[in-house]
Amino acid sequence: MRTTLLAYTHSFLKYHLVAWLKAPASLWLNLPVYLFIVTTLYFAVSAPLSTSAQWMFASGLIVFSILLYSTTGRLATIALILIGTVLTLRYFYWRVTNTVDLSPDWDLIVVVGLLIAEAQGIAVGLLNSGLMTWPLQRPATPLPDDQTAWPTIDVFIPSYNEPLDVVRPTLIAAQNMLWPAHKLNIYLLDDSRREDFRDLCMELGVGYFSRDHNQHAKAGNINAALNVTSSELIALFDADFRPTRNFLLETVGGFLRDERLFLVQTPHHFFFPDPFDRNLNIHRKVPQEGDIFHGAIQDGKDLWNAAFFCGSSAVLRRQALEEIGGVAIETITEDAHTSQKLHRRGWRSAYLNRRLSAGYSTETLADLLQQRIRWAQGTIQMLRCEGLWQKGMSAAQNLSYIAGYLFYLSALPRLVFFITPITFLVFDLQAIHAPAAMILAYALPYLLMTQIITSRLYGQYRHTFWGDVYETVTSWYILKPTLVTLFGPKRGTFKVTPKGQLLDQGFYDLAIARPFLIFLSIAWIANGIAIWRLVFGSDEWISAILLNMFWNLYNILILSVAVATAWERPQRRASPRITELHLPATLCIHNQLVPVRMEDASLHGMRISIPEKFQFAHVQEGDILTLNIHDAEALAFTGIATPEQIPIEVHVVNCTGNIVTVSFVSLTLPQERWLNWHLFGRVDAWNNPGYHPDSFFKSMLTLLRIVKNFYGDLWHKLQETCRKKLHSS
Repeated sequence: MRTTLLAYTHSFLKYHLVAWLKAPASLWLNLPVYLFIVTTLYFAVSAPLSTSAQWMFASGLIVFSILLYSTTGRLATIALILIGTVLTLRYFYWRVTNTVDLSPDWDLIVVVGLLIAEAQGIAVGLLNSGLMTWPLQRPATPLPDDQTAWPTIDVFIPSYNEPLDVVRPTLIAAQNMLWPAHKLNIYLLDDSRREDFRDLCMELGVGYFSRDHNQHAKAGNINAALNVTSSELIALFDADFRPTRNFLLETVGGFLRDERLFLVQTPHHFFFPDPFDRNLNIHRKVPQEGDIFHGAIQDGKDLWNAAFFCGSSAVLRRQALEEIGGVAIETITEDAHTSQKLHRRGWRSAYLNRRLSAGYSTETLADLLQQRIRWAQGTIQMLRCEGLWQKGMSAAQNLSYIAGYLFYLSALPRLVFFITPITFLVFDLQAIHAPAAMILAYALPYLLMTQIITSRLYGQYRHTFWGDVYETVTSWYILKPTLVTLFGPKRGTFKVTPKGQLLDQGFYDLAIARPFLIFLSIAWIANGIAIWRLVFGSDEWISAILLNMFWNLYNILILSVAVATAWERPQRRASPRITELHLPATLCIHNQLVPVRMEDASLHGMRISIPEKFQFAHVQEGDILTLNIHDAEALAFTGIATPEQIPIEVHVVNCTGNIVTVSFVSLTLPQERWLNWHLFGRVDAWNNPGYHPDSFFKSMLTLLRIVKNFYGDLWHKLQETCRKKLHSS
């Protein structure tokens, strides 16, 4: 009986929460059910309660939610989202009907500002929760056994300012992709017209395209290549993104099954730590800033046919692109805009959540902010060009794009959340006209429930509090561009994000940190004033002062982490490495074959582990040895040409016990292909994120540790500077 009830509930929820948004006409068939749900929700949201009754009601829901959180399954997730929706709407209903004083005085500024900021945040939260109700998590679609039915593919690799040593491995990796050779064409689209890149393409045997101008930047570059090629599908990779050898085998099958499929997008994964990871020393400890989008959000959008093109690591159907005149050129986010145009025409997209490529992350925080500014401007350009609601798209698709618009309009609300407690502590401007106890009774359950749902939906890809850190760092810098673009949509210009650069010495980017330092200083001053008011003022505002001080202290913590992010750490590693590598090989040591294991490798060298029982095979620094890589899985494909096994000479750089570090000796082109095949072409090369589970307390301790280390480093730098000055004088 219980199993039958759960199965019925599962199918009911899936139908009513998923099918309705895909086919709105079903609303009329189930109108009594929806009227009952809406009526029940209204009374749950609007019922007036005393402070103690509100605490009891909210506490019961929170306790039940904590129990649900420890339960696996999609039904528990949906139940959490529904409870969160009730508490969120109940809080906002109370805010609008009980706490808003529109009297014409100075309070009105913060009253309206905070209410609008909260409305924006609640709208984004509810939209994202709804879109994440049932992540599709689609598997790869298998290809037919008959290879004559497989489509022809053009691989486009657009390039503008990337160095030669970044582009070369990408071209080799593209050539290593498993696909019938007569059905695969690879082209470098060089928008800088460089002779050495033309020579590289001749050496490797790939196509080379350039044009006389750079009109419409990357979109124009791709469209120029579309005009002179003819394959059925287009595989697109940025010049720094290297595909694994099975990329096409896993992404192309869907195009044969669904003739209206225009896109298969895969995640963007990166070789190196991003600026947050490196500057804050959180690599492998906290998910990267972009993981939430590529790991969770795109999967959620995929159910609603709303996953979109991200500019790289994707396959597109030529027929669909030609139907809209090529990649969109009206905005500087040509990828998402292209997807929107095709969704509007009834084409379908797919998201395959498998890391089948990897590329270079931005090297500095300034570069990352430049990239985020471009994304923000382009998204708002889409809003201005196409409007808020698109005919031809389902309700869920429209809501998905609206969620993106609202996200990039969150910069001003984020600043409002920093300013509001300061205005009360310093100027007595009251944004919420209600007793502190009542504010806590409504706001605290809503905030706790938001954290519970966020952790449930995104915990593997975004740890608690880190969304506030990332959005705080970017908000100040996208504020002006988004507002300017909102009122002048043609002002945005495409700027290529620098890739493949090195940073020999660390430095503190004061220009980037300046707004955070100013806000942080003001916040500390505000809390100082609050302490003075508590000690020397009247007792009337004690609870309100304490509440705003606590809010301000949290802001101080987030701003302190933002300030620490601007301390650029050195980036001296030029070549990407694979660290989770345990690949069997043999090493010829003094004419004796010794089985070894490759553990850490790049295209320049690697670390090799020799079993202890072979310690008699004495190796010295300076020895030249021969390495043979053994990978049975790599050659398990029939009917497709694969590289032949090639021995590689290595130079011993260091020996420590049974660990030998080697560099490669003058690699030939076949040896380069062979190394790329085994290192960066591996099927499982990038699918090991290695993050610890989300934890409220661990995340808070991580933030506190970052702040402590930052101020400790700053103190040591000041001491060192003072000592140098005293010594020189």
